[in-house]
Amino acid sequence: MRLETEIVCIGARWTCDDALAVLGRNSVRVVIADRGERGERDMFWSRPYSRTTVALTGKGALTVAEALSLEATNAWPVVPSVASRPDVDSVVVDRGVVAGVFVSPQRGLESVSSRDHIGQMATPTPRGLKARAPSHVTVGKTASLVVEIANDVAKTMTATFAAAAGDKVLIVVIAQGPIEIVGDQEATLVVDDAKPPVTRFELRGVGAGEAVIDVEAWLGGGRVASLTLTTIVHTADEPPSQVEVTGELAAPEEIDADLDLLIIEDRLRQRYRLIMQPRPTVGIDRKTFEFKLDEDVDAYFTQFFGEIEAILTSTDDARVKLHNLRVKGSALADKILPEGLHQLLWSLRTTKKVRTISIQSEEPWVPWELCRLSGKDENGKIVDGLFLSEEFTVTRWLPKVPDVKTLTLTSIGLVVPPDSGLAAASAEANYLRSLKCAGRDVIDIEPTLLGLHEALAAGPHDGLHFTGHGTADATNADHASIRLAKNVKFRPENISGSARNFGRKHPIVILNACQIARGGTVLGGLGGWPQAFVRNGAGAFIGPYWNVDDGKASAFAQAVYGALIDGKTVPEAVRAARAEIQTSNDPTWLAYVVYSHPDAKLA
Repeated sequence: MRLETEIVCIGARWTCDDALAVLGRNSVRVVIADRGERGERDMFWSRPYSRTTVALTGKGALTVAEALSLEATNAWPVVPSVASRPDVDSVVVDRGVVAGVFVSPQRGLESVSSRDHIGQMATPTPRGLKARAPSHVTVGKTASLVVEIANDVAKTMTATFAAAAGDKVLIVVIAQGPIEIVGDQEATLVVDDAKPPVTRFELRGVGAGEAVIDVEAWLGGGRVASLTLTTIVHTADEPPSQVEVTGELAAPEEIDADLDLLIIEDRLRQRYRLIMQPRPTVGIDRKTFEFKLDEDVDAYFTQFFGEIEAILTSTDDARVKLHNLRVKGSALADKILPEGLHQLLWSLRTTKKVRTISIQSEEPWVPWELCRLSGKDENGKIVDGLFLSEEFTVTRWLPKVPDVKTLTLTSIGLVVPPDSGLAAASAEANYLRSLKCAGRDVIDIEPTLLGLHEALAAGPHDGLHFTGHGTADATNADHASIRLAKNVKFRPENISGSARNFGRKHPIVILNACQIARGGTVLGGLGGWPQAFVRNGAGAFIGPYWNVDDGKASAFAQAVYGALIDGKTVPEAVRAARAEIQTSNDPTWLAYVVYSHPDAKLA
């Protein structure tokens, strides 16, 4: 249990602009207070600083409570007094969960919220994360990576985190490129005021080239810091210089979903680590799993999606089509889900403790939503379940990219090429235009290269919708395309420069075109439509992995908007839309992927 004293207080009924003016200085955490009126009780909420500022930006006169979806059900209950009340404004955190909020009487906020009795607490002190490794490693030889939790934090560091003596910090090391970790990839450091804790990991070069080493710190169930070191692996010995990276522990990330899955890819060896972090209420511990793909992932999933598309165009009986689709899902689950994780998901599907699963991953290939679960019944017989996206409400996001919980839909930019030849495109466009009302505009964007660029660069929309043709590119993900008027290609690489202004209002982006949800490799990393939009500010992204039926794709889009306007979260809206268009002989309903905060919804 520890105190976070680097907090800033704002009012729940303030406008977002007024709150942002107060949030001008960086901090660890924001306390939002609503002083009860006419017999109403006082209520307090606590949110990480960075997530709060992202959620409030661009919301203008909207209240803080509306922008952050604050409700009485998720506020901390107020009690008249609490033992061991500190002398400063602070937040009490117990194992990553806020246990109480303390606000001084001078702020005019007289009450204290708390879930539990607060006992003796260790004095918090800012801590720094340091990591160092050789700048050069020789192929076949080993070297040490040294990680330290330092007690002396440089004055230039911001958003420092107060960690108390005795806090346990989990260090996770991820190696990418021609280098590997020999032995354990995780270690626990206990914060010590007298002597900074240190741990060592053993590195070994396995091939020539540049290697990247990510060092992550986890505290209280959340990832609190991430450092990156780069080293060169040579075939001959190099001078033994050191490369060192330092940074401070930031505020713990709150667990957004009932179950967070962080997927880390080692592209060189096609190995994957899955770090599963549940909410404390789920009642299970954090676990790490590993699996390996023995073939080229680009080629494997290109063929995989092609085989699913073949189900769509097949003349087989509807029952045979459904069987073939289920077989693909079962085979995918058996291939990529580690046995321990598969069994755990199977056991959780019948409980009510896990409703939402958030997958954070930079790998652009795996359609996790299509995994079909199976397990043993009470008699030990293996039985088949449903697809992961049927069993749970599943959403995705990219690691280290801020997500947005509160979205708006006041201006929809609509892109519909008139010469697509799609029979349902006109009906889909007319439906979108019918959403225009008081408080919501729908504007047709000229479906040309310059017209779309100018609209994105101006950045006026909090909704972007495209309906038309799309194609993936197996050799370069940024050469995937959507087809504008006269068959002109618009590619992910076009989301660059001033076109990135589209993200200023964190729009909901729906690209209703074939294959656009696929990612892949590009020069220097990963690319594709989801990466291009999410990394540059989209609040949500929805699109299909494979070729889809025109009519069902149009019905899916209309169902998503209807559910969002009715108050469902983005992943709930996608799940409802899937169910609405689901048929036994068409895999369109399973094609769509959604990137969003698990609880993202319209204000």
